[in-house]
Amino acid sequence: MYSSNHTQSFATKKTTAFASQARALLLSVAILGLALAILWLGNSLKNAPKDTLIVRAITLAVPPPPPPPALEQPVVDTPITLQVQGAGPALQVLNIQQQDIKIQKPDAPSLQSEQPQWEALEVNWDAFSLDDLDNMPTLLTPLRITLPKSITRQGITEVMVAADIIVHENGRVELIQVTQNPYPELKPELDKLIRSSRFSPPKKGGDNVRVKFNWPIRIRS
Repeated sequence: MYSSNHTQSFATKKTTAFASQARALLLSVAILGLALAILWLGNSLKNAPKDTLIVRAITLAVPPPPPPPALEQPVVDTPITLQVQGAGPALQVLNIQQQDIKIQKPDAPSLQSEQPQWEALEVNWDAFSLDDLDNMPTLLTPLRITLPKSITRQGITEVMVAADIIVHENGRVELIQVTQNPYPELKPELDKLIRSSRFSPPKKGGDNVRVKFNWPIRIRS
C-alpha cells in the first residue's frame, strides 16, 4: 500500500515537473518569437523609403490697385444774368483832313579828306672828304662778287662800277647811290658787296670821323 502511494506520488510530481518545463519552454518560445518580431519590425522601418520634402517657391502676382474714382465736377444749374445799363461812353469822331507831306531828301554830306603831307626824310650826309683825312682809309674786307650769267654769256669778263658811299667812324660802309653800272642786273650783287665791306676808321686830327667819297670798283671774272 505504501509502495503504491509512493509510486503515485512520484508520478504526480513527475507530471507536475514536466508541466512546469513545458510552460517554461512555451514562454521562452513566445519571448523569442516576440523578440524576433520586434527585430524584423525595426529592420523594416529602417529600410523603408524616406519621404522627400520638396519646397517650391510660389510667386503670388499682386493685382494692380484699382484706378482712383473720377472726380465729378459739380454742375451749377443757376443761370447768370448780366444787366447792362446805357449805351456806353460816347466816342468822338474827328474828321482829319489828309495833308500831303513832302519829304525832302537830305543833302549828301560832303566828305573832305585831307591829303597827307609826307615829309621827306633828310639823311645827314655830312662827312669829310678824302682830302681832309690824315690818311686814306684802307679796305679791310676782300671784294667778292659773282657776275650774273646774263653778263658772262656775253663774253664780258670785266665791269667797271662806281658808287657814292659814306664810311662811318667805325669803318662801316653805307651806300648813298650807285653812280656807274652799265648792267642793271648787277645791282643786287653790287649792293651786297658794298654793304658787306669794311674800311679802317677814317681819321682827322687823330679822331675817328666820317668820310664821303665816290668809290670806283673794277670787277673781273
